[in-house]
Amino acid sequence: MNRVAPAAEKFIGPGETISGIKEYGRGIIHNTYLVKLCCQAKQFILQRMNTHVFTNPAAIMHNLKLVSEHIRQREKNNGGIVDTGWQMLRRIPTNEGSDCFIDADGNFWRALSFI
Repeated sequence: MNRVAPAAEKFIGPGETISGIKEYGRGIIHNTYLVKLCCQAKQFILQRMNTHVFTNPAAIMHNLKLVSEHIRQREKNNGGIVDTGWQMLRRIPTNEGSDCFIDADGNFWRALSFI
C-alpha cells in the first residue's frame, strides 16, 4: 500500500487531500483501490493496471477516451439522453493532464469515476 498513496495523489486537485485508501474488490487482473477525499463526498477508483496481461495500457486508455467521448457527444446531441441503460465511466486525468501515471517502478496507474 505504500506506493498507492503517491499514485493517488497524482489524480487529485489542488486543495484536495486523501482521507482514506482501501482495496476495492478482488480483481484477478488489476489492483483496484477506492480513494476517498477529505471534506467531500468525492471518491474515485484507482487501478494499477496489469501490464503483463494488457501490454499496451496507453492504447486501452485511448480507446476508453474515444468511447466515452462518443457516448457523451451522443448524449449532448440527444438533449442529455442516451438509451444505454448503464452509466459511463469517466477518466480522471493526472494533475498534468495525462490519462495515466507511470511510477518509478514502471507501474501504470489510472483513475476512474466511482459509479
